[in-house]
Amino acid sequence: MPYWEYAMDSTLYDDWQDSVIFNDDWFGDNSPGNDLHELNTGRWGDVLVPLGDSYKEWSIAETSSLNPFVNGRGHLRSPWNNNPSRYIGRYNSTYGAAEIDMPSCSIIYECYSSVDLGKMLNCLNGVTHGPVHVKIGGAWDDSDQYTEFDDAVEFLKSVDRVLLFKLLWRTGYTRCPTACDDVDECTCSIPQQYLVSYGAKEILVNSGVWDVHSTILKKFIDSQLLSVLKIIQDPGVVGDMFTSAASFDPIFWPLHGQIERIIGLKRIKLMTDNDILFEEGWSFYNDDNRVLNGVCDWSGISSVDDLTLPNCDFSGAQSCWGHNADDVLEWSNFINNNEIYSNKDFYDFIHPWNEKL
Repeated sequence: MPYWEYAMDSTLYDDWQDSVIFNDDWFGDNSPGNDLHELNTGRWGDVLVPLGDSYKEWSIAETSSLNPFVNGRGHLRSPWNNNPSRYIGRYNSTYGAAEIDMPSCSIIYECYSSVDLGKMLNCLNGVTHGPVHVKIGGAWDDSDQYTEFDDAVEFLKSVDRVLLFKLLWRTGYTRCPTACDDVDECTCSIPQQYLVSYGAKEILVNSGVWDVHSTILKKFIDSQLLSVLKIIQDPGVVGDMFTSAASFDPIFWPLHGQIERIIGLKRIKLMTDNDILFEEGWSFYNDDNRVLNGVCDWSGISSVDDLTLPNCDFSGAQSCWGHNADDVLEWSNFINNNEIYSNKDFYDFIHPWNEKL
């Protein structure tokens, strides 16, 4: 697997976007200038996001979840990302803002210096490879709904808008269409029933959005809080690298190879240097309140038209499936022994000194 030393590019180039990796015969333009920000030229210019026909049939009650696979356009994308184009989308800002810096070598070393696996993974996710996903994916919106706000609400034109939207979506307060015609607007929205029953402030509080920006939001009157909700109820169009469909973008793969190398180096040093302190016990950290800290159970909702809210537990007693050591992966049989892998099993398997690799 090739890997991309993106932290070096932030040093080697005056502008990281000048890196050779974005040449047409490598991985293509990081921010195509066409109206839909489509990667439609170069080596990967004919890559299309697959259609999600095989995943459209979905029982919310049986899975305790909304369908995570298909958007309103029928594409195999995040269900809230209703990009009308099937080409890979890339944009080097979020709603016109470019506030995130590319990770530096010092940031990489800070993560490498973590004293336990959970903190190292949290660091690598949040401040190294995460910003690269955002810088290449980006997000865009042609609306003019920011006009009534001043610079005090810059979070509405930043990464936060996508993350705050997902808090609303995961807690059920905003709903996204499951089928749109080409002429449809195809946007997510908060049902009027919720606005009447709960009001803007209660929705912001119950979804967790208030906790993220309470210093600003507590200064707003009700009409302004409603305006904030109207902006974050839909994320606009989000580039694929900033979504769960990131792996369809070819540059996803060398980005993640770099992370595995850093962890692998730490594990080798642990085996060869008695002075290295590193606890490999499995743990999961979330210290970002822009990310849902809990689990929402949708088993009581009969269909996408049912406006019953999910049952959300923010006590910290539960975490999403897939975060725990014994959670079983969907991928298996790497050495043709019909073996299956939990997270911990796979971590053991990818040790750099595993002779079966």
